[in-house]
Amino acid sequence: MKRAAIDDRLAALAEPQRRRAVELLSERPRRAGELAGTLGLTAPAMSRHLRR
Repeated sequence: MKRAAIDDRLAALAEPQRRRAVELLSERPRRAGELAGTLGLTAPAMSRHLRR
């Protein structure tokens, strides 16, 4: 894996809400709206996290 790709992944996981979303998804599949509600995010904010 290239260094830039590793840096991008680590930077993405540095965001606490994004890291928590990954933890929740490791438990079971969830809809984006469910993740947003659990994390206290708006739908557009959750969408941005999922695209990153």
